[in-house]
Amino acid sequence: MSLNMYQTKEIEIEGEIYNLKKFKALTGLAVQKEIHEAGLFTEDGINVMALTPEQIFKIISNGCSKGSMAFDTKTFDSHFAGRYMMIYQLVAEILMYNFADPNAEAVTEE
Repeated sequence: MSLNMYQTKEIEIEGEIYNLKKFKALTGLAVQKEIHEAGLFTEDGINVMALTPEQIFKIISNGCSKGSMAFDTKTFDSHFAGRYMMIYQLVAEILMYNFADPNAEAVTEE
């Protein structure tokens, strides 16, 4: 089993620390398919504000944690109540972490 499966990346959004994690393969494929079929790809990337609440929850619950706390519907609802821009920022970070081309990142860094 590859160690990449267990890789995480720590990020901070609005003073909160989140641990991004790689999607399991079937989850990642399903998320990509849903985004593609919904036509959410733009020239600038994925239009995260056009995702459904169910898609957003799927992405966050499978793609990050806050410390040792995983997000189920109860913790998601209470933690993100009234923090909608934070949700969109976190979703964008999770999608970039899971789907960005690692070679593209190396080219853009100076």
